[in-house]
Amino acid sequence: LEPIGGNVGGLASLLRLIGYEIRSGAPAIDRADAIAALADWHLFSTPAERRRFRNGELAMRLYEQAFRELQRGGDVRATTAQMFAPEIPITLPTFERNPFASASTAKSSRYIDVAFAVTKYGRAERIEIRDTSKGATRADERDLIRMLELATFRPRLVDGELAAAALVTLRYPLGL
Repeated sequence: LEPIGGNVGGLASLLRLIGYEIRSGAPAIDRADAIAALADWHLFSTPAERRRFRNGELAMRLYEQAFRELQRGGDVRATTAQMFAPEIPITLPTFERNPFASASTAKSSRYIDVAFAVTKYGRAERIEIRDTSKGATRADERDLIRMLELATFRPRLVDGELAAAALVTLRYPLGL
């Protein structure tokens, strides 16, 4: 294996991608996606407790720029929902499997219904277990709460603005 150079991956690659998308005249959704990826990087690479002091505001400005790019494109409502307000919140980093994505497709007889607020800095707060199926244990609930507390989410737009906190509800299947 050859070592990866200092300008491959991470920040340098994301900046090059944005430049490429702009210079090539890529569609608004592609430009917005590249800008959102850079914002994701800034948010995720900063420890959660430091985000409001370091890189968090930069990430917010980049997310806002990504939204402005979407507004320049065609179907703003659909693309905005896909990028900033999908039914299942986007977890960071986006190249890893979203542990909550199976919630929308899995059919399990055991589940936990949970509600939580995704903050503008990507944290899950005000986590509330709303319902559980038979067979769901307190340990299952604790595991889900811990997973939510450790996860980083892409901030959500509400009424065209990055929300300080946006409510998410989902059914998390157990035993898959």
